[in-house]
Formats: sequence, C-alpha cells, structure tokens
Amino acid sequence: NKSKGRIAVTQWYTENQELEDLYYLDIRINAENALYRYGYEPIRLFHNEELNENEEIAGTIAIGKFSAQQIDKIVARNPNVVFADMDTLSCDYH
Repeated sequence: NKSKGRIAVTQWYTENQELEDLYYLDIRINAENALYRYGYEPIRLFHNEELNENEEIAGTIAIGKFSAQQIDKIVARNPNVVFADMDTLSCDYH
C-alpha cells in the first residue's frame, strides 16, 4: 500500500514523561493507529524534537498543552494541525 503522506505526531512530553502518563500515551498510540488505518505514516516527535526541514508532512497532530510560541512554530511548519487535549482558543489560535 502506498502511503497518503506523513503526519507528524508531536507530543508535549518527553518520551520518559509520556511513559509515566498513560492518558497521553494512550492518545498518541490511538492517533498513530488511526493514521496507519487511513493510509498515513506517522512521524513521532517528543518535546524539543524537530522535524528535518526537508521532511515533507501533510499535517500535524499536536498532543498536550503547548505554549503560544510552540503553537506558532508548529503551525508555521504546516498549517494543517489538529490539537488534542488543548484549548487553543485561549491562545488565540482558531
């Protein structure tokens, strides 16, 4: 099967922090499973990891509580973003 594209799955935790919080671990695992099911390839990123500039992505699933500066950086990389477990309206992102 040919992939429809790559989607960045960005976690606000480090990998070790995520392992201690089953809620966020579960969200990430289910997001990645859904991407596979619909023909996308997830690219897993944890706190402070960045994509290679040359890496093309179709969008991002951002999991957690990001700062306004982090949101700007995520959206600048690709405007197709879904935030999970975050009130983006309070950060002025619509």
